[in-house]
Amino acid sequence: KSATMEKTKSSNAICYVGFGDLYIAQALLSISSLRKYDKNTKIILITNKNINLELIEFWDNKRDRILVFSESHSKNRNYKTNIDKYVDAEKVAYIDSDTIILSEFSIAWDFLDFFDVCFKFNPVKQKKPGKGDVYILDKKYKVQQLPHFNGGIFFFRKSKVTNDFFRKWNESFNYHESPYDQISLNESLFKSKVRILPLTYEWNYFPDLNFYRGKIKKPIIFHYTNRISFLLEKELLKIADLTGLNKKNIKDRIIKRRKERRKKIGRFEWLKMLSLWIIMYKSERKRLNL
Repeated sequence: KSATMEKTKSSNAICYVGFGDLYIAQALLSISSLRKYDKNTKIILITNKNINLELIEFWDNKRDRILVFSESHSKNRNYKTNIDKYVDAEKVAYIDSDTIILSEFSIAWDFLDFFDVCFKFNPVKQKKPGKGDVYILDKKYKVQQLPHFNGGIFFFRKSKVTNDFFRKWNESFNYHESPYDQISLNESLFKSKVRILPLTYEWNYFPDLNFYRGKIKKPIIFHYTNRISFLLEKELLKIADLTGLNKKNIKDRIIKRRKERRKKIGRFEWLKMLSLWIIMYKSERKRLNL
């Protein structure tokens, strides 16, 4: 493995993992939205591709760090589940690349004065095949039989107990050999001694049709996953132009992600979403502050 690695020295840091052109573009778009509310916290971007950030005005080479590891795209979650290894800061936020920050969240740093980790709590059972039906905790329970947390956004304070949690998470992730990190996340949380603060939905908000209709109040972190609207596509391609990322590769990946969404929600719901992306294009730009 070849790596370019520098450690931070600030008390707080925000980390992203983006492997491949689409995820790098998404991470940079998320960082640009973050900088509208937080202009000072150090950003660390872990990626597998050297990119040119000279034209990215919201990136500060003196403060922010990009860590490049020559790994395949499939290895990205191995870095996520080991994220504490790559940052030397007292308090850390991890944010998935496919997000837009819609509010300042400085209160989260204060949460970590009382808790070791903060994850969004999912109030409903995990039903997805390959997630909910997997056995954890010495194969005594299926994930769907237990309360569970989502790993798209989380905060943690570096300590012995969080170090132990991340080692358990990474070991469990590699043991289960699943493309998802949520199975190993929940197993590791339940086996570790960390004090968990369950975050409410607005900290890791997955939009539904009501959001695109304008009926949902502004969340803190908007997590669009495979709901890549025409507006988001345009913004991602702008970033590709600035950084020399492969636009064709990004477009192909977006098509693939949209097909995943269509398969999940069905053709009728998918057509409604497409229509709203077109009709609400201008209002979406305003609501996402893009």
